[in-house]
Amino acid sequence: MFRKFASIAHPEKYTYLYDSEAWDTVARVNMHMRMFDTHGRITPIGEEFAADYLTSLVAAMLAVRGFGDTELAEEVAWRFPTAPNAELIAFACSVKDNDMTGCAPRRYYSLEVRKITADPAKQNDKRYERIESGHDGSAEAVYRMLSKQHQRGLENFILADAIRRFLIGKPGYGSIAEPTEFLKWDCCTEAEAVSSQVRQAIDAIRSICEAHRLLRNTKHFLECHVNKV
Repeated sequence: MFRKFASIAHPEKYTYLYDSEAWDTVARVNMHMRMFDTHGRITPIGEEFAADYLTSLVAAMLAVRGFGDTELAEEVAWRFPTAPNAELIAFACSVKDNDMTGCAPRRYYSLEVRKITADPAKQNDKRYERIESGHDGSAEAVYRMLSKQHQRGLENFILADAIRRFLIGKPGYGSIAEPTEFLKWDCCTEAEAVSSQVRQAIDAIRSICEAHRLLRNTKHFLECHVNKV
């Protein structure tokens, strides 16, 4: 699926694309989120365009008369990254290296079964990882544990934001960096403002996708009912 839509911030300068068939391995934010550059070439969006792109995507999803662009909403919903739940983040925070002497038995943790153990047999269990000195329960340590290989900018933001939301106000954590600052995005000089816009756009996209899901389920219910009458 291919959709073209104008930038809200710079409509006369940039045109954005959502291309479900694009699989660009150098994309910094998302493989399917693309734009025409100033030379007319199609390129993946950079981090500095993420806030405007996501906000413009919200407008594009609502642009069609009626209930918006259902096809686009369903396609985005299918591929949009999800955040880890609070229980998983809480477990990751609990994984800490408490060996101050270097003499304690090795310990292992598993995100899959959410368990910490000193059982030597877990050394060869692929579900488990060894607890190292870098496991200190910090936001950085939790991020490293939960991030996945080949994860891109949008997924990184959603993960960093979920960790930040979970840790804010927790004893011992103090100030938690905004996701764009934490991830060292190109726009990090305006970290708070950009993070806020990206966060709100992500929430809006999820709300639109959920609304379409509920509408689809409602239509299915009515069709089933009509067929039974």
